[in-house]
Amino acid sequence: MIRLRIWKFRTPKTAPEIRAVVDSLRAGRCPDRAAIQTLLQHRNAAVPTLKVLVEDACRWRRVPDARAEASRHAIFLLAALEASEGLDPLVRLLRKSDDFIEDFFGDLLTECLPWALARLARNRPEALRHLAAEAGPGQIVMGTDYPFPWTSTSVDHILGTPELSDAEKVAMLGGT
Repeated sequence: MIRLRIWKFRTPKTAPEIRAVVDSLRAGRCPDRAAIQTLLQHRNAAVPTLKVLVEDACRWRRVPDARAEASRHAIFLLAALEASEGLDPLVRLLRKSDDFIEDFFGDLLTECLPWALARLARNRPEALRHLAAEAGPGQIVMGTDYPFPWTSTSVDHILGTPELSDAEKVAMLGGT
């Protein structure tokens, strides 16, 4: 009982609509279209609240079933909102033990998490530089969905990162 009070106390002050969406996430319900529209309409209030759900997961030693679902949804909702504020707690979460990561994400680790990371890091070139420094440029692969012309600027974030050397850019764009 005390833990729930502390958890609610940590939640930033939000609009009642956001509070209702977060409460439904905590209850284990998947957000529906109306909930996502509410988050989009109240982005400034939604982002800090969703970020708290991810930060809570960073403090866990093991994955609690009920609250883990809310934190997983929060990660992907932050990605849908392209909220770069969610990148740092997600990276901290990914630094936990392999067993924790596998329990927390399951199949989402390979199926959906790369999409979420790309969306969260979209406007942060330092994130790409940091990833190249941590994993090595040979471990980063750029995908363009070819032959489908979804965008004409799919490689601009790599080419536009001044902290990367020309050799690192070549490695990421096809030299790997």
